[in-house]
Amino acid sequence: MLPKKLAISIELFDTILSELRDSVTLVDPNLDDSPLVYVNRAFEITTGYTKEEVLNKNCRFLQCDDQNQPEIQVLREALKKGEPCQVVLKNYRKTGERFWNELSISPIRSDEGEILYFLGIQKDITQKVDLQKQLVLEMCDLRDSNKNLKEQAETDALTGLHNKRYFLEQYPAQFTFAQRNNLPFSLFMMDVDHFKAYNDFYGHIEGDHCLEKVGQALRCVFKRNTDIVARYGGEEFAVFSVGGTALFGAKLAKKLQAEIERLNIEHQKSEHEYITFSIGHVFVQDPAVCSHLELLDIADQALYAAKSKGRHCIVQKIIE
Repeated sequence: MLPKKLAISIELFDTILSELRDSVTLVDPNLDDSPLVYVNRAFEITTGYTKEEVLNKNCRFLQCDDQNQPEIQVLREALKKGEPCQVVLKNYRKTGERFWNELSISPIRSDEGEILYFLGIQKDITQKVDLQKQLVLEMCDLRDSNKNLKEQAETDALTGLHNKRYFLEQYPAQFTFAQRNNLPFSLFMMDVDHFKAYNDFYGHIEGDHCLEKVGQALRCVFKRNTDIVARYGGEEFAVFSVGGTALFGAKLAKKLQAEIERLNIEHQKSEHEYITFSIGHVFVQDPAVCSHLELLDIADQALYAAKSKGRHCIVQKIIE
C-alpha cells in the first residue's frame, strides 16, 4: 500500500500511476536502507518482479552484481544531497536479462522542507541504447572502410609503397614546407636496370617478385616518417626527403644500391648478371632556387645520365 503521508487518495494515486507506461517508484529515505515503498504496474512489467517481491527492499537489487557502474555514484551523491538527477543504469530483469534504465529521481518534500520520499521515473531505453551502439559500430566500420579505401587509393598494391598518385599529391606540399622553413632536401629518381628484358626472359611473376624485393630494400633505407617513398611507375621509384646534407643523401643512395646488390637477384640479360639500380639524386641547399616541377625534371635528367654512364651507378646534382 502507498504510505499515507500524501494527502491525495491512495486509491486514486495508484490508479493514475498504474496507467503510466513508465515505471514509477517511491523510496523512503527515512527508513533503514532507503527501501522501495511503492512501485506501479509498469515497474512490475518492466522488471518481472511483483510489488510483493520488491517492497521494503533497496532498489540496488536491480543491478545484481553489476555495482561498479559510474552512474551509480552520481545517483548516490544526489540522494545524499537531496537533489534531483537523471542517470542511465544497467539493470537486470527477474529473468536475468539486461536492460538499460533511464532513471530520473526527484525529492518530495513536506511543507517544512523535510524529504519524505524520492520519486523515481524509469524508462526502459534498451532499444535506444542498443541502436546507438549499433550506429556507433556501423560508423566505426564505415570509417575503417573509408580508411582502407583511402590507403588502397594511395598505396601500390605490389610493393606496399606509396603510389604515383600519392607522391604527386604530397610532394608539392612537402616541397612548399621545405621552402617555407628554408630546409634543404633531396629528390631521388631511380629504376631497375634492364627490367623489360628481365620481365621478358623470366616472366611477369618473377618480375613482380623482383619489384616486391626492391620495395623492401627502399623501406630499409628510407625509414623516416617524413620520407615520401613511392613506386613512380613500372620499375621506376621516387623518394623525396627533407633535411640532411648532400653527403648524407649520397650515402643513402649508395646504401640503397648495396641493398639491391644484397638481394642477389639473377639477371642473365644484364651485363652485370644480377639486378642493379640506377639512381639520379638531386640535393637542394636553397629551396628558393627552383620549383617542384623543375626539380622533378632535374632529377629525371640525373637518372638519364646514370643510365647513359652504363647503368648501375649514381649521378648526383647539387643545387645551392
